[in-house]
Amino acid sequence: KDFTIFFGTDNFADENIQNAIDKSKNWIDSSDVQRGEAIVQNIKLNVMIIFAMRKFYDALFDCKISPEDDRSIGLQSWDEGVAYFSGSLEGGRDNVASNGVLLMKTASEMCLHFEICVEGETAPIVVELISLFNNGIKFVVEGKCDDIESTIGNIEYVMLVPLVQGIIHYALINEKLDRGSFDGSLAIGDAFARALVPHISAFDSNSASDVDNNMSFTTTRKPVQDGSMEVANALDTAIDKGLKVECQLIGSEDNINLECEDSEDAAFAKYSVSTIILSVFAVIFGL
Repeated sequence: KDFTIFFGTDNFADENIQNAIDKSKNWIDSSDVQRGEAIVQNIKLNVMIIFAMRKFYDALFDCKISPEDDRSIGLQSWDEGVAYFSGSLEGGRDNVASNGVLLMKTASEMCLHFEICVEGETAPIVVELISLFNNGIKFVVEGKCDDIESTIGNIEYVMLVPLVQGIIHYALINEKLDRGSFDGSLAIGDAFARALVPHISAFDSNSASDVDNNMSFTTTRKPVQDGSMEVANALDTAIDKGLKVECQLIGSEDNINLECEDSEDAAFAKYSVSTIILSVFAVIFGL
C-alpha cells in the first residue's frame, strides 16, 4: 500500500524496469551499465522482496481458511517466500550466506561495509531471518495464525536494515561523482532508495523527499547534491518518527553512524548483539 501511494501506481517496479529496458523517461540519457544495474537491482530489491512478502501473507491467509489436517498449501507458500528472499545459490550449513544474489547476500555484503558482521561475512540479520523463517514453518504446521502474522511483521522490520545500509553506502559513493556520470552505482543507489522511500514516507514525508531527491537517478543534477550526511540525517529522522529499524545492527561507514532512538516495537528490541553472535554459532554448528 505504501508503495502504491508513493509512486501512484500498482506497477511501479515493472514500469521502472521497463523504462530502463527501453531507455526511456528517467533512463533516457543513462549508460548501458546503468540500465543493466537498474534492471537487476530493482528485480532484487523491489520485485523479489515484495513477492516474497506476498507469499508469506498467502501462508497467513491459508492458515485462516485451511482445515487443521492439511497445512500443505500454507507450507508451500511459506517455502516460496523464503526462496524469493534467499534464492537458490545461498550457502548451506557451513556457509550461512555467501554465494547468493538476493537480499540475504546483500545483507552480508553490507555488513562488511558497516563492520557489523558477526561470523566471517555473515550479517546479524541473516541469522535472525533464518530463525524467523524456521519459526514461520513451525507456526504454519501448528496452525498458529497469530504467530505467523507476528513473524511476518518481524521479517518486514528485519529486511529494512540492509536497505538503510545500502542507501548510506551508495550515498557515500555517489556524492563523489559528477553530474552526468555513467557510473553504475547511481542506478544501484536509486534501486535501494525506491525500496525504502515509500516506507519512510509513511512516517515522515520530508525525510522521504530528502532521500528521494538525493538518491533518485537523474542526469540533470549532481548526485547526492545535499551530501551523504543529509541523507543519513533524513534516515535518522524517519526512524525516530516510527520507521522500525534496529539501529544497533546497522553499524557505521565512513563515520556515518545513525543516532536514532530505536523503536520499542523494533524486531530486535529483545536481542543484544551478543545474543545474535551466539545464534550464529547455533546455526553454523547445529547447536
